[in-house]
Amino acid sequence: MKRFITYITICLVLLLCASVYATPVSRSDVATTATAIEVDTNALQLLAADQLAALGAYGDVYYVDSGAGGSATGLDWTNAELTIDAGIGDCTADQGDVIFVAAGHAETFAAANAADADIAGIKIFGLGVGESRPALTYTTNGEFVIGADDVEIHGINFIAGNGVVHAIDVEAGSENWVIDNCRFWTTTVNTDEFIDCIDAAAAADNGRISNCHVEMGAASAVSFFTNVGCDYVEVSNNFIAGDFSTANIVDVTTASIWMIIKDNILINGTVGGTAGLNTVAAISLKADTSALIMDNRIFCNVENAHLAVVAADGLLSGNTYIEAEGTGSAGFGGMGRKNICVAQTGTMDSTNYGAGLQPIFTVTGSIICRATGICTANMSSDSSETLTLGVVGDAACLLASDVVDGIAFRTNDVWTLTQQCDTPSAETAGEWVIVANSLDIGLTVDDADMAAGTMCFYLEWYALSPGATVVDAAL
Repeated sequence: MKRFITYITICLVLLLCASVYATPVSRSDVATTATAIEVDTNALQLLAADQLAALGAYGDVYYVDSGAGGSATGLDWTNAELTIDAGIGDCTADQGDVIFVAAGHAETFAAANAADADIAGIKIFGLGVGESRPALTYTTNGEFVIGADDVEIHGINFIAGNGVVHAIDVEAGSENWVIDNCRFWTTTVNTDEFIDCIDAAAAADNGRISNCHVEMGAASAVSFFTNVGCDYVEVSNNFIAGDFSTANIVDVTTASIWMIIKDNILINGTVGGTAGLNTVAAISLKADTSALIMDNRIFCNVENAHLAVVAADGLLSGNTYIEAEGTGSAGFGGMGRKNICVAQTGTMDSTNYGAGLQPIFTVTGSIICRATGICTANMSSDSSETLTLGVVGDAACLLASDVVDGIAFRTNDVWTLTQQCDTPSAETAGEWVIVANSLDIGLTVDDADMAAGTMCFYLEWYALSPGATVVDAAL
């Protein structure tokens, strides 16, 4: 019955909001009425928040407001606690207590454990929007600690001073934590930073960081999130930008089990010009950390797209990478979009295909690829010519070396990296080859004695660098 009454109360609050906004207003009373609506709707928002908390949690509700002037019992807004840590101290473990922090609340965090969420099973909600949300401004030693299981933090602004080690420390063994819809930024761009915005110690398992907005400028930040051996941690739907010396998301010291990193925008470097993008990864995990890394948009300036994520034991799918302005993205992890380029040769005689590497495909940028050749007319030579397909310095990296000897290279014979061109069927080579830095792909002929025949070459390829292309260059 109590839950039903609460539900009816919420409905009445919403109806009252609608009636306030629907009331006709004369032109002369616009300013006065707008102010009244703002006051009324703020009050209604807080009332609805209280009722929703009562509906969703069976514990107590406490209030925090640095501007309150009452007796600081935390039992209502008039008598709200003045600090978040005091509000935490009012709670009882494992009964689902909720703390509401008022819009406009402000604290300076100058010491370790300035707020210590050491009561299990509590939720902390910041009210307000944008810069009106509760603001915690840090000096060098400031720290917000999660020191118990089942703690959630929502809707708080964390503002860094110079050289602040961490905004939030999740202590070892504190499980099932949530940091959601928070913002991390700096007091002064280019001089202030959290060295690591969030640091989770060993066995702080089953955590989630979601829907956060991060702007760390261009100072001395190392990472946004450093995971020290925490299992089943999810980092999702965040905007994370900063001049991170290691990576936006880092896993160090101890391997973790099944990290999930998905649907994030990750910018490593300074925004507003690719010269400021860092030449280090956006995600860097230990080699034996298992992870699902999916559908992230990554901006940094590494040698090729696959180096934007360092995760030897990770499963990657649907990620994209950009390092240059005005270009499209390169897909990786699931390999993005596959392309096929076809090159049909003309007559392979000594005029068109003399000794040395003869062009078949012109490559711009860096790609990962594999090739297949199909003989479309019998080949012949005045001597037994040896043919390979590859690049300068590795002439047979794409198709196996074979000899035009009257047996191989007959019409419909198939040529792969693992099979010579002497049968009309073949398994496609499973191994992919990276062709870097605009090296062209060509057919190498050992002598200038080709007489006749034609080939059709098929190149399956994926872009590694933004804007990479492959075009037919066969004669």
